[in-house]
Amino acid sequence: MWRLGNGIWREPVPVVGLLLSVQFGLLSFVLYQSREHAALAWVQAGGALLSVFVLLGVAVHFRRQYSDASRRLSETDAVLATIGEGLFLLERDGRMAPRQSSTLERIFGRADLAQADFFSLLRDRVTEKTLAVAKDYVELLFQDRVHEKLVTTVNPLDAVEVHLPDGQGGLQARYLEFRFSRVRSDGRIRQLLVTVGDITRRAQLERELQRSEERASGQLELMVQLAHLDSAELMGFLQRAAAALEQVNAELRSPLPRGSQELRGKTEAMARTLHAIKGDAGGLGLNSLAAAVHEAEDELQLLRARRSLGGGDFLKLAVRLKTLFARIEAMQDMALRVMELRDAGAVSPDGPTRVPSVAFALRWRDFARTIAARHGKKVELVYRGVDLAEVDPARREALVTIVNQFIRNAIVHGIEPPTQRIRMGKPGAGQIEVHVAEKSDRSLDLRFGDDGAGLSLDRLRAQAVQRGMLSPGTAGAADARRLLNLIFAAGFSTRQQVDEDGGRGAGLNLVRVRVAHLGGRVSVGNRPGEGCEFHVGLPPVRCARAMREPAEGRRA
Repeated sequence: MWRLGNGIWREPVPVVGLLLSVQFGLLSFVLYQSREHAALAWVQAGGALLSVFVLLGVAVHFRRQYSDASRRLSETDAVLATIGEGLFLLERDGRMAPRQSSTLERIFGRADLAQADFFSLLRDRVTEKTLAVAKDYVELLFQDRVHEKLVTTVNPLDAVEVHLPDGQGGLQARYLEFRFSRVRSDGRIRQLLVTVGDITRRAQLERELQRSEERASGQLELMVQLAHLDSAELMGFLQRAAAALEQVNAELRSPLPRGSQELRGKTEAMARTLHAIKGDAGGLGLNSLAAAVHEAEDELQLLRARRSLGGGDFLKLAVRLKTLFARIEAMQDMALRVMELRDAGAVSPDGPTRVPSVAFALRWRDFARTIAARHGKKVELVYRGVDLAEVDPARREALVTIVNQFIRNAIVHGIEPPTQRIRMGKPGAGQIEVHVAEKSDRSLDLRFGDDGAGLSLDRLRAQAVQRGMLSPGTAGAADARRLLNLIFAAGFSTRQQVDEDGGRGAGLNLVRVRVAHLGGRVSVGNRPGEGCEFHVGLPPVRCARAMREPAEGRRA
């Protein structure tokens, strides 16, 4: 018996007929030689008749075989049509076998899956990273030396987010589960049986459960954080943050022509506002809020990278801001509850709690250590100077924001990793000093210094040319003072990678704007290889107010 390519089994009946015909032919030749013509005619007639019977038998046999094959194919189609999951065979070259389940066609929203390339099918529906991992995994499954149970436990396609047609010309996000089983023949892996299931509902429930757990954990963490913060300072920050977000939202609502320079300036102002909220939230240890603001910064950064902007482009950012408003309102409500609990437990409340300078120093120290840990560094912060609780609120808030930005900048750009510092003869932990002094005329003097790597003038030149801020000739001829002032420009950063702590070029630009708003001045001193120092001078409150009012009058 032989098996044909179409899967039909048949017996060697045509061979028997051929042999019979040959035998009758030889016999007729012999009889012809003996000149028995009459017998030859009968023999020939009998051979022809026998051949007809043989051919009829072959036809009946093949008809029965074809009928059986058709019945089996019909049964297979019926099974594939009723299976609730997507099912197909995958070849070594990544092609899908000719027959698949009807469910698979519904899942992918197309019927032309026969001989389709599996990875091309995934290419427009998953991320490039997921596609690359899928190719490596399938290649691994076709290797005989790899144990099947071992490789199936690390299936990277057990829950994949894909974008499939929604039936209305658009795409919808779904979650699919791909399971692979080896199909062997003669001891070799010939194909993979792939089962595809739509697990969107299950994935959504799991994610919702995870979000609920995160919210509950975040609320508990927030309660603990709020319990250790000064109530007046916390509520002041939340109110300022809400007011700042409202200002950004108002800017989004005001229409401006697409691509206008004024619209570009507004995006820079929004970036400074969000960066300030993130920095102050991080300084207070409100990490969940800082992370949420960072996501809004990501959305705004995408807009700033566009050449032309219009009001409609800010829709996603407006949604982010709405989410931030809701989060801040929830924090305000929780802070009020914490304050009520404190008041209920107090024997004799004495009014607002006084926050000595040591409280600010401890928060700055913890903030610095948190950022340093994220970057594999160590840092120690020392504060010396006036009691910030005695400073007027406007300048105190500005100083807190400014120092928060300086801390982040020093750790990300200046402080080296411990091993590198030790090789250079420095202590493993970076040293940061913050000093705030009040002069006889009530002006404030802030000095912030670190013992990191300092600023590289060559790197500043290169970044200025790369970002189009200076021509190569101008950058080559620029002196140290001009180059150092570039670090305060909007969007300027020597860091290539953007993350929660740097790379946007917003932190020091925020410092310059805040200082200018208070009528102060800021300067930077650089010691390459030894560190960097910032000097901020803020005038007395009456002088700062007098310097702002004429400028505001001119703008009006």
